[in-house]
Amino acid sequence: MPQPGRDLRWTSLAENAARIRFVALLVGPLFVIGMFAWFIPFDDLLDRSGTPLGGDYLMLYIAGQTVREGQSAQLYDDDAQVTRMLAILPGIDPDTCRLPYRYPPLVGLLMAPLAMLPFGWSFLVFTLLSSAAGIYALRTLLQIGFDAGAKSESQSRWLRSTVSWICSWPVVLETLAGGQLSLFGLAILAQALLQLRQGNLIRGGLFLALATYKPNLIGLLTLGLVVRFPRAAIGVAIGGASLVAVQVALTGWAGLTAYVQLGARLALQPWSLETPFWKVHGLAGWLQKLFPGYERPVLLLAGVVGSVALACYWRRRPAAQPWARAVSCLLLINALCNPYLPIYDLALLAAIPCLLAGAASERRLDRLPGVAPLLLMAAYFGPHLSQALAPILGLQLFPWLLIAILICLLRNPVPSSSQRCYPAWETDRGRHDRHVSASIEC
Repeated sequence: MPQPGRDLRWTSLAENAARIRFVALLVGPLFVIGMFAWFIPFDDLLDRSGTPLGGDYLMLYIAGQTVREGQSAQLYDDDAQVTRMLAILPGIDPDTCRLPYRYPPLVGLLMAPLAMLPFGWSFLVFTLLSSAAGIYALRTLLQIGFDAGAKSESQSRWLRSTVSWICSWPVVLETLAGGQLSLFGLAILAQALLQLRQGNLIRGGLFLALATYKPNLIGLLTLGLVVRFPRAAIGVAIGGASLVAVQVALTGWAGLTAYVQLGARLALQPWSLETPFWKVHGLAGWLQKLFPGYERPVLLLAGVVGSVALACYWRRRPAAQPWARAVSCLLLINALCNPYLPIYDLALLAAIPCLLAGAASERRLDRLPGVAPLLLMAAYFGPHLSQALAPILGLQLFPWLLIAILICLLRNPVPSSSQRCYPAWETDRGRHDRHVSASIEC
């Protein structure tokens, strides 16, 4: 018989898995029904708040339309964008719905084929592609986090719970409903991590370079990974140069130059059309109270220092800093110190539960702290709850949960199996020290 006191402090993995499945089966259908009802009476492609179908997808659609017509110089012209927006959806109010384009010309180029379709059909195809990217990302991340082959019952429970949690996470659902690119970013991240984990450092750098479609998306994470695996910098350089060459060849220098100037201004200075603070997560809002007008440079500096420091420690002591914990910490630093982190870009944090659950399953951890369900629910509903409370409180609360998780990971190593080891390439300069042998070391 288990002791009563212990039952208060611990919960079984089976119970936790059942809770996650119940919440997943409840949240998914309710979200779809709610989104469907928000467009009643279905007389146009605008919801009750005046937001178009797909939310920000209209901005991507207009960018594709602009590039397809050979007008790349107008990508960052807000007035030209409003004109196109009214031509597509005459009922939209540009005073309450402004969707400025803030991506490089390459994104507009990739959107050009979808811009040939009517807007509604284009969004449907984009959603299917985004769903496919999300599924691919999840499969790849699970491949990294969980060993291939037969699994024990404990490992299977961890695997099923992780899939249920991520697939029904409101952040992922909103990313799909809002027509955002974040799941494509998650797929790029997943493939980059897989290549790095397998020792293909240059190839991993090539995939990291693809994420420059939005430089702040995983910029700090990329910096940390390059410091940890210097050879990956070759792939990042080759990939970045190739992307620049493609953009110049197909859209010319004008659009790229305009984007570079815009990006530098957005990274360090206040925006002319500022996103409401309650829509932006991360620590930018908190630092604005301490360093008004300088919150973005301070945040970027803190992120660079944190990422480099963690990567240097990981490089010096690879066995003391397990892969799952190190990458998870870099992802958290990347999120907290991102100068612009809308809720849909939190989807990249889906990599963390895959990595940590895989590490825990290797240890066959069947009992969790009693607070685990509360922490899981806080991470599950936290972004939307924080965003709902922010207009009332004046600040976002969710970043503090990320800080708490980061502190826990830094203080307490993630359990790793005594039978899973670090390959020789993952140590500094491939040296054969006491942590590894020529192939693997236990």
